[in-house]
Amino acid sequence: MKGIITFLKSDFLRASAVFSGGSLDVGIFGVPFVFAQSGFLLTFVLFIILAIMVAIIHIMLAEIGERTPGKHRLIGYARIYLGDRGKALLTVTVLCGTVGALVVYVLVAGTFLQVLFQSFGVQVHHMVLMGLFWMVMSLGVLAGLRTISRIEIVLVIGFFLAIVLFFIQGVPHIDYANFTTFDPGKLFFAWGVLLFAFFHLPSVSESRVIIQNRGRLLRQVILTGTVLSAVLMLFFAFIVVGVTGANTSQEAIPGMVGTFGEGAVIVGAIMGLIAISASFLVLACNLRDTVMYDWNIPKATSTILAIITPVPFFVLSVVDSIVLLGLAGIVLSAINGCCVILIHTRAQKKYPQGSDFPLKLPRFVYGFLVTIFLIGSIYSIIELAIL
Repeated sequence: MKGIITFLKSDFLRASAVFSGGSLDVGIFGVPFVFAQSGFLLTFVLFIILAIMVAIIHIMLAEIGERTPGKHRLIGYARIYLGDRGKALLTVTVLCGTVGALVVYVLVAGTFLQVLFQSFGVQVHHMVLMGLFWMVMSLGVLAGLRTISRIEIVLVIGFFLAIVLFFIQGVPHIDYANFTTFDPGKLFFAWGVLLFAFFHLPSVSESRVIIQNRGRLLRQVILTGTVLSAVLMLFFAFIVVGVTGANTSQEAIPGMVGTFGEGAVIVGAIMGLIAISASFLVLACNLRDTVMYDWNIPKATSTILAIITPVPFFVLSVVDSIVLLGLAGIVLSAINGCCVILIHTRAQKKYPQGSDFPLKLPRFVYGFLVTIFLIGSIYSIIELAIL
């Protein structure tokens, strides 16, 4: 028992929960759709490849942090290794991408809460529910990363239990013929969705704070968090595609109402709230740290800015503009990913002895990783054009 308690309090568990929780956002609900469209087995192969590639990029960012003296986030690394122009570019992409994601989370959380309240016969205005979610999340950010890491453990466990519930309910209704479809022509679209379901640089930075920049332990956290996130996504995709097949919707849950009834929508709303809450806390915390470390603004002021910056956008927002903002955020993330790859190569040259466990890759791998992000961003641009 003592060993279990020690493990529950360990930096490794808290950091792994932060990493996994930060990776669980609303994008997970689009994963079953691309599995159904391209074919489960074919998409599974791509899923594994992209999980490995994104894990490598996350390890790159972890190693950049090891090699670079001082406390920084991505904008600070850009200033050191890419100069003022790099810093300016990353300031735009990081700020717009982060604030845009936070706004999307608040908007979608309001929708999930509305579903839950309506299930109990209570009508509450969407804006009120968005404000309620924002206030609760703000309290979490004010509580600090130590408290957030403990909350993340609960949220990740809650999400896992929800997946298990879906699995238990869904197994009797699975049609295994749904796993035999094959359409490589749609694999391009799966590429973008899966890539950005895995890609979460802020989770790396906040996990590194918890384990105090211990290189080997941080790599273990990244690998454990990646595997855990991948398993949750796969289980979710397996049960949704197995039950709904070609009728799998882009939001996953609505297509299951015919099998599970309205209960599927309620459980889905709970899952969505858990995922968004976990990701919101990590992202807002990272925004605070970015302002604090890279712009040298005091912690109290940085915390207030991280909390209030999204407010005007979700108060004045309309759905279409939020969708555009979310898709634009994917393109901006592609820029961030490519910059991490470039910064990593320069950090290795500038501080060759800065890491006890250096990541050594053949040169062609760097070009391959950049290509992955370019294809993902092209997918997003096509989506924007369709809208």
